[in-house]
Amino acid sequence: MSDPEYDQYDDLRKKILGLGDSSFRKTYYPVLRHKQMELERFRIILDHVNDMVFLISYPECKVVDFSLRAAEKLGFRPEEITGSEISRFLHYDSGKPVSLHEMKDKAERVLIRAEIECKQGERIPVEADLSFTNYGDEIYCAVICRDISERIQMEKMIFESESQYRTTIEAITDGILVVNSSGRSIICNRAFRDQYLRFAGRVFSPKINAKDFFRNIGLFKDDELDSFMSSRDFEEKTGKILMNDKMAVLKVRKMPISHEFRHGLSVLILSDITQSTVLDEIRRDVFYQLNHNMEQFAILNDEIRNPLQALLGTIELENPMLAAAIHPFISEINTIVRRLDIGWLESEKVRGMIKKHYGVSVLDKDEIGDAVLYLKEFGHDEGMIL
Repeated sequence: MSDPEYDQYDDLRKKILGLGDSSFRKTYYPVLRHKQMELERFRIILDHVNDMVFLISYPECKVVDFSLRAAEKLGFRPEEITGSEISRFLHYDSGKPVSLHEMKDKAERVLIRAEIECKQGERIPVEADLSFTNYGDEIYCAVICRDISERIQMEKMIFESESQYRTTIEAITDGILVVNSSGRSIICNRAFRDQYLRFAGRVFSPKINAKDFFRNIGLFKDDELDSFMSSRDFEEKTGKILMNDKMAVLKVRKMPISHEFRHGLSVLILSDITQSTVLDEIRRDVFYQLNHNMEQFAILNDEIRNPLQALLGTIELENPMLAAAIHPFISEINTIVRRLDIGWLESEKVRGMIKKHYGVSVLDKDEIGDAVLYLKEFGHDEGMIL
């Protein structure tokens, strides 16, 4: 029969000697080695991440530990970093040192933009993540600093690009309006805001609906407007609007935006073409008159040539001597008539161009006066048409 007290001491002896299944050597040390390997792996990962990592004691605010990347970026030897206050390296862009005491009062975790000052005086812009934690009776702050130099450069480039884009859009004299699939405005330029005030009679406000705007000024019929706005193809519409006995001619073009992140958006370009339309009407009248004059010259040629030939034939029969005397003058007249014939033949291209490009009129004859009144009121270049 075994003695319980002896068995207890025997088990303890086996544990100490490492002979039992649950000895310290077989249970404690393997677990310790496993934990050590985990810590070493974590340290390797920590040293090879691109972020700069600091472990700061609080409230002393001194560096207790840091990653290899942090030492490389700072340019200091490890012994120069350990024990230094974090405010020696971490500053705001104004030059003011970052105070952990101020951060601790705000929250347990704070994200700020700051700068890391290196040994050579170089300042690296960083996004610093400060997180406070308790370890036993002590408080530590983990500071993870990410280099955002490339991000700041990219933000600067985006800002400059946006500024150039905005400047370019604002400089365009045609009205530009970007709308979504329902016709609600997204962005517009200054020219469109001026057009909205002129044609709609009120100040432009964000989130207007282009459908309501075009419908109210009478540029579209209802069925035309719905088809125009819902189409995903390039569309163009030219029309007349009447405002207090003044007439304007507008052209609107719609260009859908084909982009995976901008589905359903369209660019509307509104052009006031009243002046060019009036000029076209004046040109059309001039060309019509030229064409009419050319036809009259052709008729005149026949009316001159035929009697002239009859007259010359009669004189030659009745009085050959008189015919010889007037023949040089008749030849001169015939030369002039022949030149008129050649001019008529050479004008064929001009007459063809007139028929092709000036055959359709946007404004009626009685509407030109209303359009001129509109141009006078809204400050177009009157010297070109009046």
